Formats: sequence, C-alpha cells, structure tokens
Amino acid sequence: VRDERSLNLMENWGIKAALVPDPAYSLAIAQVEKENILGVQLRSFTGMDTEFLQNFAFAISKCPQKCIKVFPLQKSLDLAVCREFVALLQGVVPDKEVEIVEDNLIVELSRLDTLVSMRFHSLIVALKAGVKCAVINYDPKVQILAENFSLPLIEFTDSSYDILQKIKNSPAASGVKDSYPCE
Repeated sequence: VRDERSLNLMENWGIKAALVPDPAYSLAIAQVEKENILGVQLRSFTGMDTEFLQNFAFAISKCPQKCIKVFPLQKSLDLAVCREFVALLQGVVPDKEVEIVEDNLIVELSRLDTLVSMRFHSLIVALKAGVKCAVINYDPKVQILAENFSLPLIEFTDSSYDILQKIKNSPAASGVKDSYPCE
C-alpha cells in the first residue's frame, strides 16, 4: 500500500501489507523552465456537479495566468468533463488561451506554473517537476497526498472565492523524494 492510513487499515483487517512507494515517485522528471500556464486536471466523479464546475471556472478566470491547459489523463473518465469545463471556462475567460492537452503529458505538466488536479499521478509528476499544486478532493489517496505535502485541498462545496484563495496559496513543491513515503 502507498500510505500509512492504508497500511493501518490492512493491519486492522488482519491483512499483511507493506508500505511501498507508488512507482510514479521513481519517474525521472526533468526540471524545465516554468511557463505562465495554469494546468487543470479533472475526472468524472459523482460528487462534482455543474455548480462546482461553474465556481471552479469563475475562480480560474481570476487567476493571473493567460494560458490554461486542461489535462484529460484517462480519456474514458476525463475527456467529457474536461470538454464541459473548457466550454464553461471559455464563457468566462475570453481573453485567455484555453486548450486540452492529450499528448506529451509529462513534459506539458512539467512546464506549468501551477496545477489544480484530481488525479494522484498528475500531482506526483507536477510535484517532482517543482510545479505549485492544489488538490481537488475526491478520494482519500489525493487527500493524503495533499496532507503529506501541505497542499491546499479544494472541496466540491467550496465557493469560487475559496477555490481562488486555495489556488493562489499553492506552495512550490519541496522535498519530493524518489521513494516517498518510504525511505
């Protein structure tokens, strides 16, 4: 398992488990110059509704970056909601460039100034690349990741103001190890 909470759960169930790092921590991520780009990664999830997407789009419209890249990492679960978000976003940010990125994901994630993401592995890549991150909370694995790296945690019930403040307060990555959380 990849975190202490899961290890404790397995032990409570009487299942022998070992704490091991997620393989994504061992990726060699080149440190590249950051561009003034805000990345967004969304996936379909039952707790996410139109109100959240509207609040999120409004918050993104207030961010200083002039370019927004949206990442559907798993097309079958991500692409439809990413397209819906892009349509909402284009309605509130006509002065910003908005695009969906489907290729060269690791390189594209590495160039971002900031990433707001739901998916665990996109966050690991971004953290290893030194990208500022905020986490959309949909699952304990991303909540634990946010706690481990002191990242802002965006809830589906947050107002657009709260979302914006959490994005603005995204810290630069530090201390991401190749074998985290195991030494």
